[in-house]
Amino acid sequence: MSEQIIGEVGDKDYPTRIKLSEYQGKQVIDIRKHFTDKNGEIKPTRKGVTFTRTSLYPILKILANNIQEINDFFDVNNDQDNISKRFDDMDLGDLILERIESHKFFKVEKLGSHHKASINSSHPFGKKFEDLIKEIEEIDKELANDIENLLLVILKTYFFAKSHFEPEEYYTADSLFTDHEISWSSKLRREFNNV
Repeated sequence: MSEQIIGEVGDKDYPTRIKLSEYQGKQVIDIRKHFTDKNGEIKPTRKGVTFTRTSLYPILKILANNIQEINDFFDVNNDQDNISKRFDDMDLGDLILERIESHKFFKVEKLGSHHKASINSSHPFGKKFEDLIKEIEEIDKELANDIENLLLVILKTYFFAKSHFEPEEYYTADSLFTDHEISWSSKLRREFNNV
């Protein structure tokens, strides 16, 4: 059996490769860190693990049966106290409608220990949101305030979920969006559970 690379994750110069191979007459799956040498060739390191069929399937079963716990662990327990404190202390203040020289409908900026959330009033969403809030304020100021706070929470949790990604890590588009959706959903769930 020849080697077959079935997947690769991480930085393109230092990928972790998953490959099907044969070792000492046994079929194995090898998950191993690699590096790019000075000639541009990708070479394996000693950091990795190799599984035979009998050792891999029990591990896959354990992982599959505990996917929720794994997601919760990576989402919540990754430096849990520090992350939770940063998130809970994130004070966005008021939602500001202002013209932003950008195609984005919003931005969140870090200003020292505080954050500022702005809705782009020149963006179609910003214009519609502003008009809607003005209409609702005429009928029910409290409801208008609740809607603004809801959007503020959505922006706050989006910003926080985005900020937990490591900029030096390599993500495929699919894994980036999936990880972000999971993280954002978890942050929203935690925020609304605290209300």
